[in-house]
Amino acid sequence: TTWLRDMLRSSAGEPESIKVHEAIEVVIIFIGGEQLHFQVDPRSRICELKDEAAAAWHVPPSFLRFLAGAEILEDIAVVEEACRGLICEDSALQIFCVVSDGGLLTHESVAARRAAIEDLSKYVHMGNPKVVEVLISFADDENECLRHSALVALQKAALYKALTARLADENQLVASAAITALAKAAHHGNESATKISLDCLECLDDQPNMVKHAAITCAKDLPPRHRERICSALEPRLQDDFIIRDAA
Repeated sequence: TTWLRDMLRSSAGEPESIKVHEAIEVVIIFIGGEQLHFQVDPRSRICELKDEAAAAWHVPPSFLRFLAGAEILEDIAVVEEACRGLICEDSALQIFCVVSDGGLLTHESVAARRAAIEDLSKYVHMGNPKVVEVLISFADDENECLRHSALVALQKAALYKALTARLADENQLVASAAITALAKAAHHGNESATKISLDCLECLDDQPNMVKHAAITCAKDLPPRHRERICSALEPRLQDDFIIRDAA
């Protein structure tokens, strides 16, 4: 049967002797500068790397776009084939990652938009402020199916606990995004988000300017009945730098 095995290998385009594939080092570089380092089997598919990145950055794999050199990497592509010529023994393979919905969230098809919302809903409990912000925006959509999908996703998540944790994030962009997401939720009538937003506005003394600016500009989204408390919280900010003072 040796001849039959060899014939089947030949017809399948496989080598007669299987080469041992050594793991290669891969670094995935996020658009904000964050990096993930992996030891990867070169026969792995790009979609497997996306799953790892999605778990680390709390974004659905379908929203991640990988680029190596000038090429966009397809999900089904094999790493060693898609990155041929870029893999070196003495340096890590660099793959750049950007977040994009690929037009799904604005697609003319309601089914396509709903599928994108459902993808996001699987990650909302992890507290990524941008994911939460997108879902909150759909909670006010004119289409009732999309409103329902967004609200179900938000209700299932430990939303405000996760966002509150992000207020103290070392990355000022993340903290600012969390403030914005909470303010939008408050604008839609959520009392928990309103309380957290007001508390945040009153505790800005030791915060960096980016966080201060986000909290101040979001104050307009808070319910008008809290105007007196908002004004009291903004008054000390009139003594801050020009940008903060101007925003207040």
